[in-house]
Amino acid sequence: MQFNKPTRILLLIVAVATILGLVAALKRAGSGLSRSEQHDNQSNLPIAHPDTLGDPTAMPVVADTAASTTLADTLVGKDSRPANEAGFEDGYLDGMDDGALGQERASYDESSAFPTETERQRYKETYAEGYAKGFEDGVHHRQFNINKSPASTSAEEP
Repeated sequence: MQFNKPTRILLLIVAVATILGLVAALKRAGSGLSRSEQHDNQSNLPIAHPDTLGDPTAMPVVADTAASTTLADTLVGKDSRPANEAGFEDGYLDGMDDGALGQERASYDESSAFPTETERQRYKETYAEGYAKGFEDGVHHRQFNINKSPASTSAEEP
């Protein structure tokens, strides 16, 4: 069935008006209350108020200090490396960072959580060795064998 242009436009307008009328009728039929009645019903709902008039001593007092805890023997809490390897690596990385910043012993920390005194002593000794090597590498910008300036690499080559 062929319609001319004015008839098509008129049919489109009628279809849109019908859809809008249907939507409006369904909205009115859907809620039996008007907007002002809905607002009034919502404003009469009970509201919770905190009890601030109670006795403050009724609640137990909790100290604001953090409790000292030790980590369990998990992947996070226990270092799986041998003491000498862990000491050298940790010392080297700390020394390298401090050397790059030009701040000797800024992050120097030779404490460890190894269980025996022998392991702690070995960690401390190798930490000092690693720190000294890392600090020197950091001062000369040799972090991870990467030089900062291209000129320094050409000067070192024969």
